[in-house]
Amino acid sequence: RLVSVDGLPGLVLNIFRQPGSNVLAVSDAVAAKLQGIKKSLPPDFRITHAYDESLLVREAIASVFEAILVGIALIVVILLVFLRSW
Repeated sequence: RLVSVDGLPGLVLNIFRQPGSNVLAVSDAVAAKLQGIKKSLPPDFRITHAYDESLLVREAIASVFEAILVGIALIVVILLVFLRSW
């Protein structure tokens, strides 16, 4: 689909993953392909991302990891404060 980006002609390319596929793997594979394509494009040609679902997934994974660490810390504090034993 042709669009105008900052007053210049542009092109929108939507890439959808197949149901059941890994969002992070698809995103990483697309990014790797784009790096290869960028080498063959003119220097004034820009490729920008409008939306990347993998960023939400990466943030969710980081949030879960952080919650696990906080939970472990709270368990240690409760054991030491209330039971006075490791």
